[in-house]
Amino acid sequence: MNSKIAALQLASFATFLFTVNAHTRLECPPPRSGETGAKIGPCDADDDLSLPAYPLVPGALNTITWLESLGHPGAPGRLALSLDGADEGFESCILLDHIPHDERSIPSLANQLSYHRASITVFIPDVYCERCHLQFVTVMSDEIHQLPKGEQCAYKGAQTAGTADANLEDCKVVYHSCSPVSINGKIPRDEYQCSLDSFIEELEWPFMQGKPPASTYAYKGDPGMYDRQIAVLQSGGKPVENCNNYFYCDPEKFYQENIVVEEGAKYADLHGTCAAMVNMVVEPFELGKLPSIPITTITNEMDSDTTMNKTKEIVEEIESTTSNTNNAAESSGIVALRTEVSFIMIGLLSLLVSTIIVA
Repeated sequence: MNSKIAALQLASFATFLFTVNAHTRLECPPPRSGETGAKIGPCDADDDLSLPAYPLVPGALNTITWLESLGHPGAPGRLALSLDGADEGFESCILLDHIPHDERSIPSLANQLSYHRASITVFIPDVYCERCHLQFVTVMSDEIHQLPKGEQCAYKGAQTAGTADANLEDCKVVYHSCSPVSINGKIPRDEYQCSLDSFIEELEWPFMQGKPPASTYAYKGDPGMYDRQIAVLQSGGKPVENCNNYFYCDPEKFYQENIVVEEGAKYADLHGTCAAMVNMVVEPFELGKLPSIPITTITNEMDSDTTMNKTKEIVEEIESTTSNTNNAAESSGIVALRTEVSFIMIGLLSLLVSTIIVA
């Protein structure tokens, strides 16, 4: 048995026993907590000063990675930067918005090793801050999270700050994750006027074209596809349609590609120290610790693929079972809750099978 991988399996299961809140969190830079279901923003936890601020390169491209522990088709992401030393100013410094969701994501709640990684590269302005905070939010944009088909919602934090339409319904469920970062640039962050338009231009970011404005989101409106091996964005798609599963919509059936990431696209190139994460095994959360086991140490790829395919088959069975009752779910939420519990059971099954494989 590979003792390191076995130890990670055990740690992952122990963590599951204490929490089933699960959706998305930052991976690199290291976040304040391992919480993936933090609905109360702007961050996932209080700032822990024992966690060092992670250095980002000013006036340059920096890759960011995050993990998803429960899939939500078409759910967009957004990255923003705070003022120095405060959980404020995120709405005045959005770095990138409408970051596509990876439609291949099919993690297991019970098994942190299965959490699905994705990455994007952003432009960090030439600012100085000793302890700013990088914020990643993901917006649940489907009917079970109270966004009806054909409608839009706005992030409440942006509405409060006056940067999103206050007349729109607010997005009812948004998950937050924050990481302390240091940036050794020229202009104090508190004196710097961020411009999302300039960041979009710098990156040649195409994923806001034809979309609602910043901090405003359409029903399942931001699907994408990321490279299976190195977790970089490959394409974007049209809003997800006619899928009755709230947690996984098979891209072979439901993904409609409309944007292809060009070779050399800045936002898909890997830059900075976080870029190394795409070549590491996903590990259970430990404050301030980054993954350290190279993926190349996992040699039994066939067995890993078999495990994931089996999990996918179970998901499809759930989709078939619930498809005839989703109308009731939209009003009561009962079927969605039952489905989420089923995903917990899938996670336990996946953990058991993968542990046997490693052994």
